[in-house]
Amino acid sequence: MQTKPNTVKEWVLIFKKELKSLYPEKEIQTIVYLIFEDLLGFSKTDLILKSSFELPQSVLDKLKSNLAELKKNKPIQYITGKTEFYGCQIKVTPDVLIPRPETEELVKWVIEETNDPADIIDFGTGSGCIAIAMGKLLPFSNIDAVDHSTRALELAKENAARNGVNNIHFYPFDITDPFGISKFYDIIVSNPPYIPEKEKELISSNVIDFEPGEALFVPNNNPLIFYTALCEMGEKILKPGGKIYFEVHENMGNRILSLLREKKFREVILKKDINGKDRMIRGIINYSRG
Repeated sequence: MQTKPNTVKEWVLIFKKELKSLYPEKEIQTIVYLIFEDLLGFSKTDLILKSSFELPQSVLDKLKSNLAELKKNKPIQYITGKTEFYGCQIKVTPDVLIPRPETEELVKWVIEETNDPADIIDFGTGSGCIAIAMGKLLPFSNIDAVDHSTRALELAKENAARNGVNNIHFYPFDITDPFGISKFYDIIVSNPPYIPEKEKELISSNVIDFEPGEALFVPNNNPLIFYTALCEMGEKILKPGGKIYFEVHENMGNRILSLLREKKFREVILKKDINGKDRMIRGIINYSRG
């Protein structure tokens, strides 16, 4: 009688076979590693050296469950409940977006151009990944991180504590509301919703079906709604010479470039990401603003 698969090697092969038609080979390798790292604390080397290790029933049950979720296109980050962002361990749930590599590039740009200490505000903080990475690398800065979602804010607070970052103040705020902030800041940073509703059909199912739509999509007739609000906010709360940084839709860079220039920002730079796409923008408030 044939025995049921119960070793590391057998389950690695099962994952590769079952996911072959759904994911690229390199992504499957990453998924397998993340699954075993989450369940058993295995390193990539352990997957080889401990390939004959017999798995307990509790792990076998979890592997079956994880595989079923992956076959439904559920993102691996929501399955393990965590991801890494700029050297920080970030807990993620379907209440927040999964942090992307492009956003790490935005954070890198902000940090490279910032003298610590600084007064910084992160609008639409979500999981808190941007604020936490900045708080960790700019330890003498004061950071406010705001979001309209109370569930996202609770998760962001938890992530800050997990990473030992204590120079961030989290509080609820709607970025389309022009009132409610009385402080002045050196830096505004934001990765706001920017995908027009009409592009939903172009987005993969693992995003559409699992990530929060309110953090992704904007009306077709007003795709710059959040950028406009944030620019107007910047005119009110940025200190002279203060900077504003955005992550942007790859096809809207020039429109946001024009918006910033119209809204009294100078030295506006549109920057490409590692894939050569226009994904980041920075402007400096004009000293002569009203």
